[in-house]
Amino acid sequence: MSLVVEDRLACAETETKQLARVCLLSARKTRDRVTDAAIYEIEDLIREFDHADLLTYERSPDLSRQVYTTAYQITRSRRLSNWITPGFNAVQELEHHYDLFFVVFRNIFELQALKSLKNWRSRCKKAICYIMESWNNDEWLQNRLYLLEPLKHFDAIYLVTNNSTNEIANYTQCPCVYLPFGVDTLRFCPFPSFPERGIDLASLGRRSSITHTALLNLSQSTDFFYYYDTAANLRTMKPQEHRIMYANLLKRSRYFIANYSCVDEPAKVKGNQEIGYRFFEGAAAGTVMIGCPPASELFRQSFDWDDAVIPMPFNAPEIAQVIADLDAQPERLDRIRLNNVVGSLQKHDWVYRWKKILATAGLSPTAEMQQREAYLHQLSDRMTHQANASECDH
Repeated sequence: MSLVVEDRLACAETETKQLARVCLLSARKTRDRVTDAAIYEIEDLIREFDHADLLTYERSPDLSRQVYTTAYQITRSRRLSNWITPGFNAVQELEHHYDLFFVVFRNIFELQALKSLKNWRSRCKKAICYIMESWNNDEWLQNRLYLLEPLKHFDAIYLVTNNSTNEIANYTQCPCVYLPFGVDTLRFCPFPSFPERGIDLASLGRRSSITHTALLNLSQSTDFFYYYDTAANLRTMKPQEHRIMYANLLKRSRYFIANYSCVDEPAKVKGNQEIGYRFFEGAAAGTVMIGCPPASELFRQSFDWDDAVIPMPFNAPEIAQVIADLDAQPERLDRIRLNNVVGSLQKHDWVYRWKKILATAGLSPTAEMQQREAYLHQLSDRMTHQANASECDH
């Protein structure tokens, strides 16, 4: 495995160069699934509104993780298992010191990627990681706690899923905090162009076969445009371009199905209803979301406005009637779309998440971050003002 230092984003090159204070470690050279594009969106935005170097590794850590797991199960020795486990080709050392080391992991099985960077801990004053998914009843947490060892080197651990924060904190003795997902709200925001919503309903990722069949029948018997996946484990050639396409698709969709994470795996969830990515993306694009929102206070805090999601069973054979009932309430639909976009601009842009992470590391927001945050609030005020003016005209 080799590491590559990526060039700073083009927009940053036009400004006065400043020594990077953040070191990012990215898996973008080894993972190309469309679901990973959201992670690379976080990294790209950090490089836009902060001063960061991005390092990539070019070989998957899966082999090292598998060998380490087997070695530990046999020897029960972490030191011996680390010695047996193959390293990465061309392991890189950081050339200068950073204020913060930050890495996003899809799950704990990727922690072996830290072996690709020899001196990341000694060269960085603070180290924080962000884990996209973990479940406290998964086999890995019950029988493979030794895989969490690398987390003990971090100053703070953030989790997108809340259910296992206590277990990970107890094992690592490291602060482990829930931090909800975010989105590039400026990319997903339909204002000011307000493109025509020619897609009647979009459904991506996990779905109910019952609901899907009902929507297929509706699309074949009426003038109803139903957009859905026709392949699994999709890969993308350019993650940034995928996010542009995805945002444009949602900005042109009237309805969007959003359910809590792993809604079709009750044995995995076991009552832990987590906020899936779709809620943040669908709201930011101004769709009317229908589905199963998490029955949790965390969800109510994140989406604290009326009708953020129209509740609908996962298996919904009567979805055509649900849509027909909503279509008969155009003023309500307009209000839902406005509230979703405005709420997202004010609460769910990645700049707010990064600001919290920086505070944990004892770092101040950059001028670029302050400018972005101010613009987000200006944009939400303009949208609200325009909507109120439109109501007065009627």
